[in-house]
Amino acid sequence: MHPNCARVLVLLLLPTVAACTDFGRCVGGREYAITIEMRPTLVGVASGTAFGAIQEGAYTDSLRLVALLGADTSVQAAILAAGIGRPGTYAASIRRSGFANWDTSGVQVREGECALATVSLRVKLEPAP
Repeated sequence: MHPNCARVLVLLLLPTVAACTDFGRCVGGREYAITIEMRPTLVGVASGTAFGAIQEGAYTDSLRLVALLGADTSVQAAILAAGIGRPGTYAASIRRSGFANWDTSGVQVREGECALATVSLRVKLEPAP
């Protein structure tokens, strides 16, 4: 092979390799827009007495239970999440039997360098009056 041909081949391959990998910085996963750590106990979610949602304009997504924290139900918390892959400005709400309604708005979720910059909220539900 002519020496100049080898150089051209290497120059053509290097940009392709650089475009295919970011050397482990980004994995390309789809992240939740919002996660909410809800306290007190989550016994109500399992029995269907608690629910929540996020909303941006006409878009609404139900909060899903993604994790339970703690072993003692008196201090247990739930991680709820919604809005996979969607940046935006959201309102969020949680309803649970026996507790006051929880609502918030203006939650801004931005696109990060590789994926969404998930916003994490903490909610302590108060007993209904």
